[in-house]
Amino acid sequence: MDLYTLIINALKVGYLAYGGGGTMIVLVHRLFVQPGYLSEDLFSRMVGTTFLVPGPFGINIGALAGLEVAGFLGVIIMVLGIIAPSFTLMPLMWKLMGHMPDNRWTIGFKKSTKVIGWALSFFAAILILKGLIVHTGHTLAIGISVYSLLWIGIMYKYKLHPGWFIGFTMVLGVVLGMVGII
Repeated sequence: MDLYTLIINALKVGYLAYGGGGTMIVLVHRLFVQPGYLSEDLFSRMVGTTFLVPGPFGINIGALAGLEVAGFLGVIIMVLGIIAPSFTLMPLMWKLMGHMPDNRWTIGFKKSTKVIGWALSFFAAILILKGLIVHTGHTLAIGISVYSLLWIGIMYKYKLHPGWFIGFTMVLGVVLGMVGII
């Protein structure tokens, strides 16, 4: 991938991935895996790694994609492209929304951003599940999906921090890996 294409892709991820870091998975997949710059296997490992590393998920996945295709310069380009909206769009939106009266259009706009975020997160989850099925088979993918849904229910009911899920799952993954199940 040439640097011009990397810069354009970084800006696309930054400006078009609405809804947070998790929604960037779909766009990074489309821009880096589908054209063949990254393999499906490598991308799956990158997604797993970014969930384990502290920090903003979107920047982490972008930094890894940039590292793989262009080295350290790729990391810099991807991170700057992803954070660009924070310095350009957010101040503009803040000023615009502050001066708009609360009428049905602005209320509708504010509510629509939540729906868009949920929809993009749903499609990112579908993409992850598809990769999981391809790499592990249906049985393990279904088991992991049920396990994750149970944890979501537990976290919601008992108001647990997601760190409990991540920590428990890491320990479980190490144990299952040591005994050869995964």
